[in-house]
Amino acid sequence: MPPKKDSLVHGEDREIVERFLVRDEGAIAAVREKYGRMMERMARNMVGDSGAAEEIVSDACLAAWNSIPPHEPEKLGPYMARLTRNASLRRYRDDSTAKRGGGNVVVSLSELEECIPGDNSAEDAAEERELSRVIDSFLSSLGKTERMIFVRRYWYSDKIADIAAHMGCGESKVKMTLLRTRQKLRKRLEKEGIFV
Repeated sequence: MPPKKDSLVHGEDREIVERFLVRDEGAIAAVREKYGRMMERMARNMVGDSGAAEEIVSDACLAAWNSIPPHEPEKLGPYMARLTRNASLRRYRDDSTAKRGGGNVVVSLSELEECIPGDNSAEDAAEERELSRVIDSFLSSLGKTERMIFVRRYWYSDKIADIAAHMGCGESKVKMTLLRTRQKLRKRLEKEGIFV
């Protein structure tokens, strides 16, 4: 199967996606080889447990297997990061529920989901696309350092100390950068008519 002409996935990532598309189980090993460390770090940052992180990576790989096809990601790395993040959030929510002795708060909120329109409505999907567009535009407007700090903290859930070490700066600089970036984002969302 030749790569699509408009595909953003090239090289090794293209080969991995092709393996998923033809249902070659080696695709899972290939994605683990290339993105496993990133996925595991991300999961560990979110749930704080190495054993759980390994299970989350497996869950994310299974999610990729189940979603490719019909979906074909434009960029494999961010796609696997999103699957890992979603699996981590599910695990965190499930663990939090268990620790609360049955999770009445989470259960009651999940009951409310039946009454409140979810992600399936066309309006919600349109609002989500608009929010995504504004955030992408906002991130593009940031300087490289600001953007890296913001993404590492709020997408990969890296700790402040880890970001500071990676960026070669102090924790106070990271904290201040995050504060200022959040303030800029809030102003940008308000300017676009998106109120939080």
